Amino acid sequence: MNAALIRRQLRHVAPVTAAIALGLLAFEILIAHIIVAFDEGPGLQGVLDMLPEFLRDFAGGQIANVSVPGLLAFGFQHPGVLFLSVAWVVFAASGPAGDRDEGTLDLFLARPVTRGRYLASTLVLVVGGCLLLAGMALVGLLVGTSMVEMPEPVDQAGLVDAALSFGALLLGVTGIVLLLAVTSRRRGTAVARAAAVLVPTFLIESFAPMSAPLSSIRWISPFHYGRPALGGVLVTGEPGSPWVLVALFATTTAAAFWAFRRRDL
Repeated sequence: MNAALIRRQLRHVAPVTAAIALGLLAFEILIAHIIVAFDEGPGLQGVLDMLPEFLRDFAGGQIANVSVPGLLAFGFQHPGVLFLSVAWVVFAASGPAGDRDEGTLDLFLARPVTRGRYLASTLVLVVGGCLLLAGMALVGLLVGTSMVEMPEPVDQAGLVDAALSFGALLLGVTGIVLLLAVTSRRRGTAVARAAAVLVPTFLIESFAPMSAPLSSIRWISPFHYGRPALGGVLVTGEPGSPWVLVALFATTTAAAFWAFRRRDL
């Protein structure tokens, strides 16, 4: 029955998943070509120097190490990459709230399916999708760097570590959204709650390098811990610790299972 549930949910998310995965693949391939094009022109640092001061401050906070390895790893932290990937997680992990909203959750649980098995099928699907997105981004960078002559040698092991940090970030978001989904009666409510958590914490992490008050609370943001290190420190401060995100995923997922078993549907 678990396999049937996973197949049903997969049919719902497969088109969006394929589109985003292919988009990440294409974008990361493009990143390598852009780096080479910049290096043949004014240089990576030169491009940053040409920006207006306020953009230099913002970009400098996002990419302190303006180098080939730094920008390759930044491919996992580009706002567009994060937006698409996190949006997919929110869409897929809010499935329980969607089934409850549509009235199909009661039909599933009326069969010989426990609440734990139902929620586990959603979890397996979303975790698999997170690994797919991180893997496609990694493949895109590896393919892109193999297609062009990079100005510096590429640390492929470092790229793998950066992809793992990206995957850990998506898992941390998964736990948060899953907990919000099982405590919401409607999918729209779950998505709105997820946005209320994720958007402010992303902005805190993004603007923390320019604001002392924000810098003092950036530890509350899951995005603070998903910053990969490749060829040195990428952003202001130390590289993020993906183990914090793994712990966040484990804690919030356990809370989601506990709440789902006890909640009045």
